Amino acid sequence: MQLKLGETYNVVVSSPESARAFLKTHDHEFPLRPYMPSASIIFYGGKDIVFSPVGDHWRRMKKLCTTELLSEKRVRSLRPVREEEVGKLMKLIGGEAGGGGAVNLSRLLFAVSNMITSRTAFGTIRELEGSFLPVIHQIVQTLGGFSIGDIFPSNRLLIVLNTLIHNTHTVQDVFVAAGDSSPIAVEWTMSELMKNPEKMEKVQREVRHFFDKRGEGAVVDEALLNELKYLKSVVKETFRLHPPAALSLPREGPETVVVNGYQIPSRTRVIVNYWAIGRDPSHWTQPNQFIPERFLDTCIDYRGFDFQLLPFGSGRRVCPGMNYGTAVVYSLLANLLYRFNWELPNQIKPQDLDMSENFGGAISRKKNLYLIPIPYHAP
Repeated sequence: MQLKLGETYNVVVSSPESARAFLKTHDHEFPLRPYMPSASIIFYGGKDIVFSPVGDHWRRMKKLCTTELLSEKRVRSLRPVREEEVGKLMKLIGGEAGGGGAVNLSRLLFAVSNMITSRTAFGTIRELEGSFLPVIHQIVQTLGGFSIGDIFPSNRLLIVLNTLIHNTHTVQDVFVAAGDSSPIAVEWTMSELMKNPEKMEKVQREVRHFFDKRGEGAVVDEALLNELKYLKSVVKETFRLHPPAALSLPREGPETVVVNGYQIPSRTRVIVNYWAIGRDPSHWTQPNQFIPERFLDTCIDYRGFDFQLLPFGSGRRVCPGMNYGTAVVYSLLANLLYRFNWELPNQIKPQDLDMSENFGGAISRKKNLYLIPIPYHAP
């Protein structure tokens, strides 16, 4: 679909076949648009890893991200940080559960996600961690949720990030991306499970059967989560229905090219509609229904190789924080599902749960998710 917005031509790609053409076959002809005036101050005039054009500078930053900050090995090394912060959240929810009231799960998820991200960045510099993390903890206790921009004024943030790592641009991208996408994914997963009680019962039965066997006082061991097939299917289904971003960042081809028989003029901005692709009825049965079982007998995954499921993009511009973000998602979900049963407040019926979306950089729930936690005691 072509749209003319002002003086710019835009092509919106909404099918897996067209997405494959632009993101794989013609990937080199459509690099990410290098400059966005409205974001030039925040994102260093297009010199960060998100907006930087393909070239030596971008390749160096991508290598830094994929090998030093966000590699699978690095993500595994951060497991103690995730387990500690998730453990604190479970204790906090457990304390609230005694009163029988609802907790604002949305705020709590954003709080713990930002805490994990902050500790990931500050981790090895103890004097900075000691100075800033107590402030973050105080805000969490007071507000129950925050964004990184609420905590650090921009000049103060830059001083800290420059101390942490010479390439400040890359670290800021990590904060911006990780601060939203992981808690939103968990928020939507819990929402869909509350909307579909039979799916909730099935995934909790799997998680508890697996960890109850480990004896009284068992903890959710991240290293074992890969064995939970239904939980993995639940997460994939959430990413299909609720991708971290509805649309890709625009790509702009410098030359006129022909894609799938269509002539795409130079300087046309190409935008991939991840949301529509995940609900394409020609590729998905009952596309608007939450059916995790559809992933049990298929190898379709969200890592950018299957073009009918692209929550993190594909090609050279696939999200470098995918491993980091999904590790947080699985850790939070497994603990929430294992340690508590959940009820909707105010006698709300599952079919009446409000699932309205709040469109932005990431598609979150329009209204915060309030749930009543009931502690689970292993038999």
